[in-house]
Amino acid sequence: MKFFTLSTLATMAFIVTAGCSGQKIETLKDAICCDGGFEYRHPAAWEKEQQRLKDELAAAQKQLADREVKINSNRQGSRRSNRSAQS
Repeated sequence: MKFFTLSTLATMAFIVTAGCSGQKIETLKDAICCDGGFEYRHPAAWEKEQQRLKDELAAAQKQLADREVKINSNRQGSRRSNRSAQS
């Protein structure tokens, strides 16, 4: 059993060493992003979805504010007409 474990670990160490030989990784960013920064130049789908939701929220908030202004102006108009009718 020890021989199997030792040979497995030795094989894994050899594969890691052989796989990384010849690569010069200066920073973590270079290690993670091997294609030269594709992830930083092109937003992921979740980022696009997040931006779409932000835009949709902003539009809904603007629409709500417009409705509130309209409701307030209608209330003021009805108050004026009630006052003039009572006079």
